[in-house]
Amino acid sequence: MASPAEDLPLAAAFARGLEVFTRMQSGDADADALASGAAAMRHAVARVDVEGVFSRDETKDDVPTENLRFLLAPWYLAELASRAPTRDPAARERSLVEVSAMYEAFLERCERHDMLSESAKRTRARGTEACDPATARDEKVARFKRERAIRQRLESLDSTRVERTRKALAEADWDDENPEASVATQNEAEERERWLLLVEDAAAKALDAAANVELERAMLARRAESHSTDAPNASESDDARRRPRRIESSEMGNYIIGPGGTIQQISAGGFVPPGGDLALEKNAPFIPTNFAFADRRAAAARGVFRPSHILPTMTVEQAGEIEYAELVERTRREAETKARRAAEDAALTAEERDERELAKARSWDEFKDDNPFGHGNSKLRPCS
Repeated sequence: MASPAEDLPLAAAFARGLEVFTRMQSGDADADALASGAAAMRHAVARVDVEGVFSRDETKDDVPTENLRFLLAPWYLAELASRAPTRDPAARERSLVEVSAMYEAFLERCERHDMLSESAKRTRARGTEACDPATARDEKVARFKRERAIRQRLESLDSTRVERTRKALAEADWDDENPEASVATQNEAEERERWLLLVEDAAAKALDAAANVELERAMLARRAESHSTDAPNASESDDARRRPRRIESSEMGNYIIGPGGTIQQISAGGFVPPGGDLALEKNAPFIPTNFAFADRRAAAARGVFRPSHILPTMTVEQAGEIEYAELVERTRREAETKARRAAEDAALTAEERDERELAKARSWDEFKDDNPFGHGNSKLRPCS
């Protein structure tokens, strides 16, 4: 059984939260896992402040490489908390308050240690002020290109590290208990570059996510305000819905079942329960009984307004996906057949190939002898 997050040291709590975050990105984390990862990362954020991992006077170059990962703890916590399911809008609002605070704490720390890019600094300095569309488009394109470059560089660093680790394990002595330690110490520069790239990418994503969080909080606030405004009128609307209404006559034989089981026909002026409007205030129950006419009318409406063609059972996108899947399957079968025939041809000797070609030629000659040219033409419509 895993130990509670409160009992873990900083490195272990951060590793547990990062493991849940990695699973979340691949879609393999359920609600319990997200809650556990958020609790572990929340404890890691608290331990960073308690242990004083970062000093206010430090710059990017002064932060040790082994501590760079802890800069991302607030961002990881915000990502985990924002994706955790909630029961009601009030719980979601509380979660968004924590998410917004973590994004702001992460961006403040990056700004304090000079780890924000020039684009991120401009965006953060601008705040909620809107810029012109051309500038916004240029910044979005530049941010997308930088994100793609960071992703490619991270993939390159990860593949290099995996290859170097595999080589170290292959060349390690039999009595070496931890051959990966030498690889980690020899590549501190690459490890530092990796964490700095992750911090830069997280800062750009945090700026966008923080704006989306504020929009969601504003929507929840408007929803709560509208519900509080509609609450005093809820009882009145319920009373009006339960109160019996005057039923106008359609002169088609509508009847009313009264309180004592009496049956009365609706008059031309509309039905009024015994006692006049006072009975309406006392909620005297009555039920219209023209069910047969309603059924006939509904059946006629269904016959008139029915579609003149067969309704589609799927969308164009779904049909395209089915055809694409069939194309992929057909291409795979053709490739397998081609590969199998190529393998069979490669396994034959020259003599066997000659025999096969001779048998094929003999079969074709026999077919031509049995089916002379023009033999299948009709006498009524000759082809020659």
